Amino acid sequence: MELTQARRRAEELIALHVPHYHFSWSNGKTVLGYCEYDSRTIALSRTLTLVNEPDQIEDTIRHEIAHAIAGAHARHGAEWKSVARRLGAVPRASAQGAVTVRDTAPWVGNCAKCGKDSPIRFFRKPRNRRSCASCYPHAFHPAYILTFRRVG
Repeated sequence: MELTQARRRAEELIALHVPHYHFSWSNGKTVLGYCEYDSRTIALSRTLTLVNEPDQIEDTIRHEIAHAIAGAHARHGAEWKSVARRLGAVPRASAQGAVTVRDTAPWVGNCAKCGKDSPIRFFRKPRNRRSCASCYPHAFHPAYILTFRRVG
């Protein structure tokens, strides 16, 4: 979705439902949106807004407005879900089906034992050793160390 279109829609909905809040962009790459109670801010990730569909962004805006209305104590409980439904948001904790930029991160780990690439990619080369979850899913195991390489 275009940033100007997303900002316009967010500001419209905020003005309609929580006029004491304001809109902001975030530089986050893992969370599509958030509600900050202290500063009365509803924010969207610039990066994730650009790679997601308008209906996903609209649902996220309504999700965060529901947080502003229900309050911090409500989290994703029954009270918040009731408000989210009333606003037309899908009452769930995270955006299912949303595109994340994690899929485009440049660092990928490869297992020497099984030859598989790690399903989780990283924006920076990990400093800590990690092991292959396919070979040993229980915890870290030094026999299954991943070797990281930059791709793309």
